[in-house]
Amino acid sequence: MRVVVIGSGIVGAAAAHRLSGRGVPVTVVDGAYPGQATQAGAGIVCPWVDHPDDEDWYRLTREGARRYPGLVSSLGESLGYARVGALLVAGEPSDLEPVRALLARRHAEAPEMGDVVDVAAPSVLFPPLAEDLSALLVPGAARVDGRAVRDALLRAALRQGAELRTGTATLTSDGGVLVRAVREADSHGRVTGLPGAPADRESWRQATPGSPQGPPSAHGTHPASEASPSGATRDAAAGAPHEPRSPYGDEPGAGGEGTLVEADVVIVAAGAWSGEVCRGSGWSCRCSRAGGRSCT
Repeated sequence: MRVVVIGSGIVGAAAAHRLSGRGVPVTVVDGAYPGQATQAGAGIVCPWVDHPDDEDWYRLTREGARRYPGLVSSLGESLGYARVGALLVAGEPSDLEPVRALLARRHAEAPEMGDVVDVAAPSVLFPPLAEDLSALLVPGAARVDGRAVRDALLRAALRQGAELRTGTATLTSDGGVLVRAVREADSHGRVTGLPGAPADRESWRQATPGSPQGPPSAHGTHPASEASPSGATRDAAAGAPHEPRSPYGDEPGAGGEGTLVEADVVIVAAGAWSGEVCRGSGWSCRCSRAGGRSCT
């Protein structure tokens, strides 16, 4: 069975790592475009307080939180993982009662959350908080660097035989995967035909892990442009901001014929780009209850 994973955020990387570890031939395709949710995520591991009416979501995330220590140990890298606890704050003590009841109901099946306790003065633990707040402390909550986890999973997947391709992947009408050369937006937001794309300096996306790469500019982007806080680019000469455009272009099939990659199973983990990936296939992309996206 051959699997193509489209997207190499933490979901795609985890799928590639798991499958390649079982001996499945895996090809990961990613365009390295801005907007990855993994890079933006806060890295909070505390699923016990969320989605009280969605048991499917909760079971999935509960098991993920439970397995993090073992995953960190098996990867053998520093991933910024630490159990630091979480404060749940409210202006009135009565406002905490619903979450207190939820945590009590879930504790038996998730003892790793620790014993939840009241905190009379949460500002002592976290000085930026107002002094008149009430809080609950969930000691088992953890933090993690999602980018570091993603990169470690991908490196491990490559060691296990997975293949990494940089390109724009789209699904064809017969379920195939078409990979085109990566294109990038220039300083005016126009999509060019050049390979490569801006990426965060700490990410493997600058190049395949272990391969040489040129130094990034002072802003972690191409020297011709500067990233603004809003995500737009500013032309170095004209000084005018421009909204970036989709790297997939305005029409299906833009960017050349590409290379067809054979697959028995395709996992679309492209986040915000999932709709573009599925556009030429006749499949529609929708948000799932778990907060991700799925093609139907």
